[in-house]
Parts: sequence; C-alpha cells; structure tokens
Amino acid sequence: MQVMQASRWQKEKGQRMSILGFHFQDCLGCDPTVKVVKGTVMEKVEESKWLEKIKAQILEAPEDGARNMPKKRRRRMITELYTGADPTNGMPPPHMYQGIQFCDKKLLSDDCDAIKVLADGDYKALLDDCHDFDEFLNDNANQARNEIKDVPEFQGAAIRSLSREKSRRAWYEKLGSIETLPNVLDLLSENQTVLEDPFKQTFRCATFHYQIKGQETDISAYYSHKDKVGNIVGFKPIAGESYNLVAMQSNYPNSGNGKERAVFEKQYDSYESYQSYKESLSESDRKTIDKSESIFIGKATAEGLPRVRVYKLTPGNTLLVAASDYLHGTIIPSQQAGMRRALLVFHDLIPYYGAGSS
Repeated sequence: MQVMQASRWQKEKGQRMSILGFHFQDCLGCDPTVKVVKGTVMEKVEESKWLEKIKAQILEAPEDGARNMPKKRRRRMITELYTGADPTNGMPPPHMYQGIQFCDKKLLSDDCDAIKVLADGDYKALLDDCHDFDEFLNDNANQARNEIKDVPEFQGAAIRSLSREKSRRAWYEKLGSIETLPNVLDLLSENQTVLEDPFKQTFRCATFHYQIKGQETDISAYYSHKDKVGNIVGFKPIAGESYNLVAMQSNYPNSGNGKERAVFEKQYDSYESYQSYKESLSESDRKTIDKSESIFIGKATAEGLPRVRVYKLTPGNTLLVAASDYLHGTIIPSQQAGMRRALLVFHDLIPYYGAGSS
C-alpha cells in the first residue's frame, strides 16, 4: 500500500504526535484503532425493541404485506447471503444470514442512485433496494461517532478512507471537476486537519445480519479478512454472542529479518472467556476452531499484524475498528435455544452515480 503524506496532529496532553493519514504500519507505537463501547441496560431494551420491529416490518412481513412492495423488489431488499468465502476443510462452516441494507439517504444528492456495500469485491446496492435510517440507527451512529471523533488514530483512519477515489468523487465534487479533483490529502497544511469533519461518511450506512433459521444450533465462522469498503466499522450485536479476533500492528519496529509471529495478547479483553468457551466444547468442535485460529495467526503474521486480541460481543456492546487496516474474523458459538444471532454493522457511506443504467 502506498504511504500517503499528511499533516501532524498534536495531542493536547503529553506532546505525543500521531501522524494522520499515514498508513498504520508507519505509525508504530500509536494506540490501536479499536475501541469497545459498553451499553446500558436501557440500550439493550431499545435494541430488543428494534429487532422485533425489523422482524415484523421486514423479515417476517408477507410478500404482499402492508408496505405494498412489489415481490421482486422485496426479494432484493431481503437477500439470503453468506460470507462469500469457501469453507476451508476442517474449519467451522461459514456464518449464513439474511442481509438488509440501510443508509442515511438525506445525505445523498439527487443524482446518486446506489451505494457501495460490504462485500469481497466491488458491489453496489441500488438506493431503491435500501432502507432509510430510522431514529434507532441515527442515534447509535451518532453515539459511535462521538466515541471516536477526538481520537487521532481514528481520525487518520477516516482520512485514509476519504482519500480513496470513490469517496473523493462522492464528497468533494464541489471542489472542481472530477478530472481535476485533488487528492484530499493534498489539501492539508501543517496547521490544519484535512477536513472540518473527517467522519463525514463514517457510520452513515448499516448492514443488518440475521442468522438463517437452523444454523443457530451450530458453530459458524466469519473467516479472516480485511474490509474493502471505507475503513472504520462498528459491530453492534442485537441478539446472540460472538468472539471477534482482531490483529493489529506492533508497538515496536521489528528488529529481525523476518516478520514477527502473531500471538494473542492474553491480558486483554475476552481472552480468558474465549479459552473457557473452547474448553467447554467437544474435541471435534474445538479442533475446527483451532484450525480457524491457526489460519488467522498465519495470515496476521504474513501481513505484519502480530498483536491479536479477542473481543466477546454481546448485546449492548459495540466494537469500533479500522476494519480495512486490521485483519479480523469471528467465531459464532451455537446460540441459546430459539435465538438467532443478529448483528448491525455500521460502515462508510460511499455513493455510486449512474449505477442504475450500468
């Protein structure tokens, strides 16, 4: 990846400098671009109410229900998806889910007819096939942005996302013609940040994953990957639980000729809970997770991301992470009887133009 130049941002305390816009591997010693936000009991209640609303209005609505939606369009708005990764022999099967796409439509111009979606490739969703943000999504997106808006490492991650071609086309066309549009990082000076709001597109979209019926009794996995849409995402579980593995950069430059082997940081977060969960499994199930874990460690080592942390996610908590920078994957345990895992993934809003005619 090409290293992009940027201004320096000086924190008010400690005189520690964080380099905005630099690729994270060139910012050794900085804090990891990851944060867990713990919710309140009332927030968990609101999450449960929202899930019931979505199930009633969208997931379980009859084909010719009250929303009077044509059948063909409704099938596009509720699509059975899976991870897109082929199951690797000996690993848990891929997590499968129904997917619903939301976006904050009021931010989009009239000539925008599609948005980029989270997928392993260059995929889009027509705006007609997306649901608009409701109050619940708006409130949670705003809360998540407030958690990271003053954190230099997240500011840098947001700038890296905004500097990409599709984002520049989407948000900075007023600066000039598309052909002459400058890289947003060229707009920097030593005394100002790249934008008045580097989080302009952050968390303006959300993809809802609702586990398919029948898989909730099995262990499944979302295989290790880096996101290809935007950068910062927010994983917000609405129902069920999961263990999320995140690999991040080293605190220190590598002194050896080879790459530092990735290892779990056992003192952090949910590592003990993760180990206890594995010990509770049958030997055959434990071997599938060990295989998945081994592949994750190998990829993290190869990509120079030697610090691996585990985050247990349950309703009420949100994991905020630079998902295009950090390798991440998920182990989804079998859920409680009658419960399917439900997850909101907040991500960047990146518009498409002319998609309807392409």
